[in-house]
Amino acid sequence: MKFLASYVMRGQFQALSATVFLGVLSLQLLPAALLSCAIIALYVLRKGYQKTIPVLVLTLVLVYLSTLIIETRAGLSIPLVIIITVPVAICALVLRATASQGIAVSIAIGFAALFALLVEWVTGDAIQWWSEWLKTAILGLNNTGYEDFLESGNIKIMNGLVATLIGLCIVLSLFIGRWLQSLLFNPGEFGKEFNQMVVPRRILVIISIILLLSAVLSDNLLNDLLMVFSVLYFLQGLAILHHHIAKNDLSSSWLFPIYLVIFFLPHYAIMGLAGAGVMDTFLNFRKLPK
Repeated sequence: MKFLASYVMRGQFQALSATVFLGVLSLQLLPAALLSCAIIALYVLRKGYQKTIPVLVLTLVLVYLSTLIIETRAGLSIPLVIIITVPVAICALVLRATASQGIAVSIAIGFAALFALLVEWVTGDAIQWWSEWLKTAILGLNNTGYEDFLESGNIKIMNGLVATLIGLCIVLSLFIGRWLQSLLFNPGEFGKEFNQMVVPRRILVIISIILLLSAVLSDNLLNDLLMVFSVLYFLQGLAILHHHIAKNDLSSSWLFPIYLVIFFLPHYAIMGLAGAGVMDTFLNFRKLPK
């Protein structure tokens, strides 16, 4: 990864060649989209927006043109790179200006919430729209599986779930870009910065107002936004855990069972850590003694 970061830092052509290659690769191998966008984030963080804009624009154009000759994954007529590249660049610009992961991640989750709102507003019925999307776009879903999915009620969370995944993709791309910058120019700094990640208290006020308004408009929209915003405070809760393990000079292996719980019981882990993140906004758990 350090070699990749060194390569793209040589100039705009190198950065463009890497972002386009990974962007085109992501049409079949989706995680490559995160690396493509991470390079954009790295370039913004190190070079600024003026030198990044040509790379960003050409990447979007060339990846789009590639979809005319390369079949995209089922259900993704618009490549993930095209969806998240601009949000990632904006978040990287915010991080460059503020040096605050909390603010930058808040912007990323804001884009995810905006996605959920737009789907609800543009379609008029997000549940029905996602139902039709599943029926026509997911080629491997048989009729029995489709009916079982509808009957389970999981279709009600599709809008919030997809928005949440988009938000996580933006955040992961931003974090990878920041980590690559740390590898090249300030080894170890990414971890220290993440350990101190704090979402400003005013963001919680804004989120509370948005949730109150959404509760008036639609219960489904409220549930969607609760799911999206919980990720923001989940990340803050995770940062608290990393901070205390580093503060007490504990082995990073202590994190292994925590990530196992996150993987196997995501609902409980995310809500628990999100609750800790919200409380940290007022109590500042990082000031607790060892």
